[in-house]
Amino acid sequence: NPHAAVVRAGDGDSAGAAATEKGGLSLGKQVQQALMTGVSYMIPFVAAGGLLIALGFLLAGYQIANKNIDKTMSDGAYIALHNSLWNLPAGGLGTYLGAVSFAIGSLAMSMLVPALAGYISFAIADRP
Repeated sequence: NPHAAVVRAGDGDSAGAAATEKGGLSLGKQVQQALMTGVSYMIPFVAAGGLLIALGFLLAGYQIANKNIDKTMSDGAYIALHNSLWNLPAGGLGTYLGAVSFAIGSLAMSMLVPALAGYISFAIADRP
C-alpha cells in the first residue's frame, strides 16, 4: 500500500507503536470512537425494551407500571411472576401477556448501562 503509515525506527518504546497501530488518531478521536461503538451496540436494547414496554401498555393498560399490589416491584412484574398461562390474573390473557411484555421490556431497559459500559470497554480494548 503506497499510502500506508510510515514507521520510523526508534528507541523501542511502546508509545510510538501504539500510535502507529491506531493510525495516529488523537486521544479525543479514540475516545469518540469508543463511545460511539458502545452506543451503537446499546441501540438494540433501547429499541427492543421500548417496544416491549409499549406492547405491555397496549395489552394491559398504563396501570401495569404502578406499584399497587406490591410496593417493591411494578404490578407488571408481580403479575408476571405470580401467574401463568394456566393461572391467569383477574384481567385475563391480555393482562398477563401485557405484564410479561412490560417486565421483559423493563429488564431490557435496565441492561442499558451494563451494555454501554461493556461495549465501550470492548472498543477501548481494540475492537476488530
